[in-house]
Amino acid sequence: HSDNDHGTGKSLVVIKEFKEEYCARLAIKSFDIHGLECTCENLRRTRIRTVKGMLVEPNPKHLKQAQKLYGLEKRSPCPTPMASGVDSELSLKSPMLDGANATLYRRGVMTLMYFVQDRFETQYAVKECSRLMSEPTVYAVVFLKRVIRFVSGAAGAGVYLSAQGGLQQM
Repeated sequence: HSDNDHGTGKSLVVIKEFKEEYCARLAIKSFDIHGLECTCENLRRTRIRTVKGMLVEPNPKHLKQAQKLYGLEKRSPCPTPMASGVDSELSLKSPMLDGANATLYRRGVMTLMYFVQDRFETQYAVKECSRLMSEPTVYAVVFLKRVIRFVSGAAGAGVYLSAQGGLQQM
């Protein structure tokens, strides 16, 4: 079973032949064929296809939601996602969040998780934020806000998949 698939490549004829064989073997809701030099949406990400490769950009909606949750829309970005790592002892000494603020923290982390799937430089920091979700503290919120400010500095960055193979953070 596959919900949707996308074919892309140099020869649309070859892709169409593949699609026919593929769809004959599997139950597929949709299979779109994209030629070279196109832009499409898939899994809520923008994919910009060129002869040399494809740029996958995250959906800015998730970053905007995270910024709005904490009123960070107009704050300046941070140069790094983490100051010096997550200090577990400091987090434990920090006061626990009440029910509403703990829910807000969890919502912020989960929203950011959608955005950073293609942002390798930020995945570790968001993972560390998620470790603090079971018992979020005031320190955890400070840490999360720093991560949000960091990704705000390069909101349009994505992953470039080269046609020759390889992967680059853009």
